[in-house]
Amino acid sequence: MSAVHFPERRQHRDVHQKLLYSVREKHGQIREHKNINIAELSEFLRTWLVDHVLKEDMKLRPYLTGHRTG
Repeated sequence: MSAVHFPERRQHRDVHQKLLYSVREKHGQIREHKNINIAELSEFLRTWLVDHVLKEDMKLRPYLTGHRTG
């Protein structure tokens, strides 16, 4: 993000840090054989895929492809 001068890189990095924390927490629950709420896990994964990858991460695309405007 720094290399392509993405203006929202600090905020985006913070979101990734929170996501990483959540993934590690869920991984720990699975590794320790704790009861996992499948509906909750499914919603977490859906939110990550739809809200983060398809919306937030795609904001980087113009910077990575050299087609940024403004």
